[in-house]
This record gives sequence, structure tokens and C-alpha cells, in this order.
Amino acid sequence: MEEYDLSLYKYLKKHLNICYLTGSRDETNIRCPFCGDSVKSNLSAHLYINNLPPYKYFCQRCETSGIFDGNLLNMLNLYDPEVADTLNKNKANYIKRLGRKYGNNFLDKFNRELDVLPNDFGKFENSKLIYIENRLGISIDDEEIVKRYKIITNLEDFFDKNDFKLNRYWEENIEKLNKNYVAFLLNDNNQICFRALNKRAEHRYINKKIYHDLPTASRKFYSIRNDINMASPIYNVYLSEGIFDILGVYNHVQNCRMNENDIFISCNGKSYSFVLKYLKSIGILNTDIFIYSDKDVSIEKMRSFLSRDMLVKFNGAKVFYNKLGKDCGVKKNEIELTEGVSI
Repeated sequence: MEEYDLSLYKYLKKHLNICYLTGSRDETNIRCPFCGDSVKSNLSAHLYINNLPPYKYFCQRCETSGIFDGNLLNMLNLYDPEVADTLNKNKANYIKRLGRKYGNNFLDKFNRELDVLPNDFGKFENSKLIYIENRLGISIDDEEIVKRYKIITNLEDFFDKNDFKLNRYWEENIEKLNKNYVAFLLNDNNQICFRALNKRAEHRYINKKIYHDLPTASRKFYSIRNDINMASPIYNVYLSEGIFDILGVYNHVQNCRMNENDIFISCNGKSYSFVLKYLKSIGILNTDIFIYSDKDVSIEKMRSFLSRDMLVKFNGAKVFYNKLGKDCGVKKNEIELTEGVSI
């Protein structure tokens, strides 16, 4: 009798060229369909799937995570109704168990706009806004700007106003995080990116989920809030690596201009392909793509990152660098962009 359930592994093994069992047989290892996986070797594989229902997965390269369901099977071009039905039932049973743990309506919280505003903008909250203002040379003088940038200045107020239960991690760390970091709500409404207010902090940034075991695929990227017109014939997609970078692009390059077809996204890492795949999945196909890259990613590396991305193949993309510094997360007078290089 096998210790782990290898039925999903056996199905994937029949249809994928790259599919391994780990030495302890507890995980299945395949190439990641979200980020495209390693460009150095076609044999490398970074998506790990737990060999027990409901088959949780995690990519060590782009850090996407979730539950293996029919949608992921479809992404791999391996859709089979019977297999998908089994996977989806496993996922549904898992969600029911979470409902008993957190309350049956806990998933509804992530399908609405969360309230990032504190109960009051006192000295504590304003000090975090001043940190952002000083770093970027901008003014945050309106609650609407705080909401647009999804800035959490008081973590305790955020949890309380949105009716989130504190698990053990938050109970032990919320006070320290609240004191030493400014926080931004990421696009999945479940993950928070913390940026240290002090250069001497042990960790410069921290990403943490509100509910670690939430079973939806993680959209760990950050976007500036905008009411997108989903009927737009073409979209302008502005991409950067870090949150301060995209705020710099929005404020200093685009001069705070945001139309209903403008999308400003920070990958929260180098997972450009992951973000573009997500946009494609929600029907954003005709795009002008502008990437504002850190200097440590050469144009050759950028081409290799995106060589297989369908949005880039179809629309092309332009990559810009800041001649005066590492990135665009700085004041306006510290940005001088190179000419865009097409990829």
C-alpha cells in the first residue's frame, strides 16, 4: 500500500515529458505553466505538487501556489472531464473543511473590495505615508490615493475592519509588522507585501498571506487600482519589478495619468510571464506592453524570460531602463529613461 496518492502523478507522467517523483515520493515535480519555468534548461522543473488530495502546488521560481484543479489541467493542455471532475471535487471538499475552520463565508471576503483605510490618520499612520512621499518625491494627501495605491498604514485596523480572524502567525507578529513596515495589499486580496521602514530591519520586505491555506491560485503581483473597461479594444500594460518602481512609473513617467484601458502592475519579483499569462486568462489580449526593468535584468535575459509568452509574441513589448539608477522607484529628477528596446 502506497503512503501517498500517486494517481495524479501517474496521469501527468503519461502526458508530460518532464514529470518526476521526489525521492520521498511525497511530491510530483513538473514544469511551471505560470512562469514558463527555467530558460537555462528544458529539463528543469520548479512546480511541486503534493501527492495527497487536494494536491496543493507551489512553484519555487515564481512562487505561485494553489490547489491543482480542472483549470490547471486545462492550462497544461491535459483536460479530461473525468480527471477534472475528481480534482474539482477534492478542491470543493477542502474548501468545506476551511469553511468549518474560518466560517462558511470567509471566501466571500476576497471577492469584494477590502477597506485599507485606518480608523484615523494619526501620527503613526501618517509616518508611513511620509516614508513613501520622501522616497518617491510625491504627495499622498487624499484618502482616494491611499485606496488607489492599496496602502495599509495600520494593520490592526485593516484586520478588524475587514473581519479577518487572526491565526497564530498574525497573533504573534502583527504588532512587530505594524510598527516596522508599511504594507501594500496585493492583487489576490489575500497577500500583503511589507516594506521595511528602516534600512537596518532584518528583512527588507516580507510577503504574507492572510489565510495561508486559501485554495485559490496566488496572484501575488501588485496593481494600482483602476476601473478597467473590459470592452476596450486595446490596453496599455505598464510592468515593473517592484511596488515602488510601478508607483514611480505612474507618478513620474505617466504623470498620474490613468485611463480606463491603463493597467499598472508590479510583478513583485521577476515573474513577468506569470503576470502576462494572468492578463491573457481574463481576456486582455490586445495590448501595448511597456516594461520598466531593473538594471540587473539585461535585455537578453528579458527576451529569454518572455520568448514563449503569447501576449508578447502577438503584441510585442518595449523594455526601458533608468540611466541614472537601478530602477524607477525614486524621485522624478532621478529618472532618465533609455529608449525603449523592442522584444
